[in-house]
Parts: sequence; structure tokens; C-alpha cells
Amino acid sequence: MTRSSGTDPGLGERLKVLRTELGVSLDDLAARSGLGADEIAKIESGERFPVGSIVLRLCSTLGVTLPELLRSPHRCTSRLNRRADQLHWSRPDSMATCRKLTPDGTGALSDLLEFEFPPGVAYDYQDPPPLVGIDRQVFVIDGTLDLTIIEAGQATAYQMTAGDCIHLAPGARYLFRNDSGAMIRCLSVVTRA
Repeated sequence: MTRSSGTDPGLGERLKVLRTELGVSLDDLAARSGLGADEIAKIESGERFPVGSIVLRLCSTLGVTLPELLRSPHRCTSRLNRRADQLHWSRPDSMATCRKLTPDGTGALSDLLEFEFPPGVAYDYQDPPPLVGIDRQVFVIDGTLDLTIIEAGQATAYQMTAGDCIHLAPGARYLFRNDSGAMIRCLSVVTRA
């Protein structure tokens, strides 16, 4: 099931299925996430496409990772996940894109995500408390990524180019930037510890 920018019934459909599977009502999710029930209902119906920070807030509230949210609501029994069938979405606030590569339903222990960051994009991320046990690695496929990791009040800056890989410490804050004039493509491996 392929999804792209703009309104996205796939992401909303998955949010509704996941919320229902977890036994969380729309009103409860709204109260716990600080978002309006109407706003969440519009996301679930595909009428509204959430920016990245709202997607991450919903993940945090439900206690799931982004790859878990991006799992297809239709069980896949194939080990092969063809590009045309991979669920993906674009952040309307930055036009950064995320594509879930790992096939669903195969028992894979980790999820692979492909990210594309256009020139000028800056992205600030920190694991919310329910997801602190997530282990991540980021591998740069193309471009030059500026990454700052903030742990215990100390910031360490890295400039990563094609072929570089970094392990991201759970619970740290990450600042991703594309200060170059070219697209950056990265692969992220996400594993629940």
C-alpha cells in the first residue's frame, strides 16, 4: 500500500486500526496526547495530514515506534516488500519523506526506514519516555548530514557523508540538518531493546 504527501488515508487508517487494537478510545487518545478529538478524527479519516511532531506525539501516547505506526493494516505474508508496496509519507512542514522498507508480518526483529531530507531541512527529535528503550542506527546513503546529539546537557556535532553510520543513544535528543544544496538519503535501523 503506497502512500504519499497530502492527505493520507493510509496513515490515518493505520492510526485508527492501531488505536482500536490497543483498546484506546478517540477521546482517551485526545486527552492523553493533548490533541483535539476532532483533529485526530480528521487524521484517521484522511482529511488531514499530520506534521511530523504530531505523528511522533501520537506514537508516544500509544507507546509505539514510528515503524509500528507505519505497519500496513493488511497482514503481509511475503518476505519481499516491493518498493511500489512500501508505505511512505511526506512531512508537509518540511517535505522530508519516510519510507518503511521492512515487510510486515514476517517476524523481523528490526525495522528499516529510508529518510530523504531536502536542502535546508532541520529536524529536532527526542524519544518520548515510553520509547526510551528503542535502539537506532543511521546510515547515510547519499549527501552530507549534520547531526548533533545532546546527552546529559552536552552537545556533540557530527558531519556524516555517504557510507558513514552512527549509533544513536536511546533517550538522547537529535538535531538533523541538511545545510547542503543536495538531497540527503539515509537508512535507519530501529530495534526495540
